[in-house]
Amino acid sequence: MVTQIPTEKEFRKQLSYWFTSNGFRVEDISEDDNEERADKLIYDQSVRVLFELKIKGEDKDEVAERESVLNTRGIHRHAESSLRRNRMSALIAKGVSQLIHTPVAADFNILWLHAAGRYGDHHQMRFIATLYGRRWLIQVPGSDHRYCYYFDNSDFFRHRAALTAAIVSWGDECQLCINDLHPGAEKFRQSSFRALFRDGSIDPPELEARGDAFVAPANVIRGDEAAMLKAVAEKYNVARLLDFDPTMHIAEARIEDWQQS
Repeated sequence: MVTQIPTEKEFRKQLSYWFTSNGFRVEDISEDDNEERADKLIYDQSVRVLFELKIKGEDKDEVAERESVLNTRGIHRHAESSLRRNRMSALIAKGVSQLIHTPVAADFNILWLHAAGRYGDHHQMRFIATLYGRRWLIQVPGSDHRYCYYFDNSDFFRHRAALTAAIVSWGDECQLCINDLHPGAEKFRQSSFRALFRDGSIDPPELEARGDAFVAPANVIRGDEAAMLKAVAEKYNVARLLDFDPTMHIAEARIEDWQQS
């Protein structure tokens, strides 16, 4: 199956139409003196948002390997973790740099992160894991399992002063991820921009209050998994927690090759 990956120009056009159809005005931001800026200013009568789009497509080396294997009538196998990824972190950091170096007054800085290509649905999980340092934890004994936010290093913590939120999209779906560590988080929650996404959002304090997620303690060193698991278990008064990485495993072959064998 060929999965079409939109160019940033094509995707920006689609997003501009979506925002204007929902009552916002959209202005392009010019790049003066070849300096990189944010993509757009999105605003209505009550809020002004600086906006930058980043697209994560397919890895060129993996695509080349896949085609090579399939062209020789082999079976291509691919496995990928669901945990935070440094390449995605670098993409986010680039977007944040563009936002903060744009000399345009705005209330909030927002990234739109689009996961495209064959593994788009999996890449969106890694985007969210990278933003929040999110891990999947399982209670032992028992069957309770929840996401834990800020278990790992997180880009929302790293960019807590500059990045208000991110929108992660894949296919025709999207999810608003609120940076609850940002100083203006509560103001953002009350904004007309936030209201666009209705219930399609992630807000760790809200999820924790409903009993749908864990939030890791702030005083534990990220990277020490054993210490973090113990600290989260103690915070929520559970006997023991295990972390689980729902790794993606895919095996592919061309059907016509098997029919001819």
